[in-house]
Amino acid sequence: MQTRRIRPEVNSLALRWGAGIGAICALLGVVALVAGALAAPIHNVSNAYAVALAVFVRGLLALVSLAMALILAYYAGYHVESRLVAGSTGQPASVSSASSALVASPTEAPTLAASSPSPSDATALRIQATLSGAIALLIYWLATALYITVLGSRVGDIGAVGASPASFTFWRIAQGIIYVGLGAGFGALGGRASAAHRLLRRLNTLASATPDDRPAAQSLETAREPAKDNAPEAEKAGAEETGG
Repeated sequence: MQTRRIRPEVNSLALRWGAGIGAICALLGVVALVAGALAAPIHNVSNAYAVALAVFVRGLLALVSLAMALILAYYAGYHVESRLVAGSTGQPASVSSASSALVASPTEAPTLAASSPSPSDATALRIQATLSGAIALLIYWLATALYITVLGSRVGDIGAVGASPASFTFWRIAQGIIYVGLGAGFGALGGRASAAHRLLRRLNTLASATPDDRPAAQSLETAREPAKDNAPEAEKAGAEETGG
């Protein structure tokens, strides 16, 4: 089976999945910020308990949205890796094929073996999965940072009020680097999970195919042995007829 080589540059599939998942992550982040600002406003309170409660509610919602964004980055890395492998080998990529491969027939073992990428392609696949997760969290950070910069002081007092522009910019850039690094890590984990899942399917298929193929192989060898034993006798008989 002819396979296409997976190049290490940014693949359009990784861009599409990263951008699509990133849009969902951005929506979750902005909704969490708006919900926290409306549910626990700070500018109308006057006691320390209310301020602490508002900070807790906003921080909890922000952490929940970040956790969901990281899960989505993991999901993007998983599907980018599996779809790129399916595209390079010509095999259809679907989640349902994972369960069907566990009970695959022995004739499907060579197909699964051929679908295994080379080490260089595996590295390129991991890079694409990492990029998709990084792009998703980059868009998440851009959306939340833009909201805090433009509308944060108007909705919920979470903008740059009381902070110098330099410190505010430095903190946001540092936060963006951390977010992108986390997204890249979770995207790479998703790609590794897809590769591990594919390897598990191959091992299960090969293990189930070996007992079924063994009797057929033994019967074939048994059929070949008498033919090899009869070959010298046939040559002798032919020689005697020629000599006679």
